[in-house]
Amino acid sequence: MDRKIRSFTLVELILTILLLSVIILAATSFDYTSLFLFESSRKKSVIINEMSLVLDHIHKSAIHITGDVNDSGINVDSGNQAVNLRVDVNDTPCDYSDDIWVRYECTNVNSNQYKIDFCSDASSPSSCYTLTKKVVKKDGNLFRFDKISPNEFSCSNLALRYDPTKNMHIRKNPEVYMPEAVIFSSISHSIN
Repeated sequence: MDRKIRSFTLVELILTILLLSVIILAATSFDYTSLFLFESSRKKSVIINEMSLVLDHIHKSAIHITGDVNDSGINVDSGNQAVNLRVDVNDTPCDYSDDIWVRYECTNVNSNQYKIDFCSDASSPSSCYTLTKKVVKKDGNLFRFDKISPNEFSCSNLALRYDPTKNMHIRKNPEVYMPEAVIFSSISHSIN
């Protein structure tokens, strides 16, 4: 009886190993890419959340600004890097004696890194804390405040980077930029 033994040839074995290697490489590459994109999305989310928190913080103070045509309650510094706001804490818009002055200020930390501080008492540096240290210049423009009317001010050119000490990279060090002005209005201003 003549029996044939079926076995793999060397060529078939090499082709099998090659195909398995391609499949494993593709799976590994897919896993690495998905983890890289997940990390990039996470970093961008951190920056977007931080920007939202800063703008929300300014908004919460801005809606309580009290003043009138002669004394607006909004003072933007000459360099447009700080704004002082008279905040009505006791819901008495006509009585300024119980109001407090708060301050938002953008200052330099190092070469291209800036921070935004909030002072709950504009005259006391000990009442200040940092809202973010991730502010950077974008296209030569730095975050700024501008007074628009007696009861409105704006901020513009807000750029935050995940790691402001390093250059921007869309995936490894994302940046979020808000070039348009965000206008903050007081709801407790008097018209006279």
